Amino acid sequence: EMALEEAEANKDNELIIARVEQDHSYYMRLFRHTLLFRFKSVNIKKVQDELQCFNFTVEQLSLMNEWTRKEISFVEQITVEEAMSDPEA
Repeated sequence: EMALEEAEANKDNELIIARVEQDHSYYMRLFRHTLLFRFKSVNIKKVQDELQCFNFTVEQLSLMNEWTRKEISFVEQITVEEAMSDPEA
């Protein structure tokens, strides 16, 4: 069961990566490497350069670093079983 959940998560990650890489909108260009860094290995210098452009506070940068390292999430994570059993999920 864990292998199935991991495979589904990897498939979701691949879809996210593909969408981020293919999206050439203004906002995606601003955060592309930062977003990708959560899901795959990217050039850390590019991530740092992106984040420095915004003059984030130390606290904001810390939050972004926690998010990219998957220490926190901004959305609730649910399993496939939870989604299937709860129509409101």
